[in-house]
Amino acid sequence: MTFFEQSGVSYQRWEERHLQSAYEPDEVRHVVEAAGLTVARALPLPEKVEPALARRWAFVCLKPS
Repeated sequence: MTFFEQSGVSYQRWEERHLQSAYEPDEVRHVVEAAGLTVARALPLPEKVEPALARRWAFVCLKPS
C-alpha cells in the first residue's frame, strides 16, 4: 500500500506491505480448539447472509477459567 500525507505544500510518501491469508471456518475452529480455547459463536459476515454463502466470519472464542 502506498500512502501520501500532506506536509505544508509538499507530500510525504511511504509504503507498507500487508500479507493476508484466508482460512475455512473449520480450519479456524480446529486451530482455536488446539490452542485450548472454545468457539462460543461463529458469525457469518454480514450476519444476514446464509452461512453457506458467507465469505467472511467473526469468531467469539473463550478461554477456560
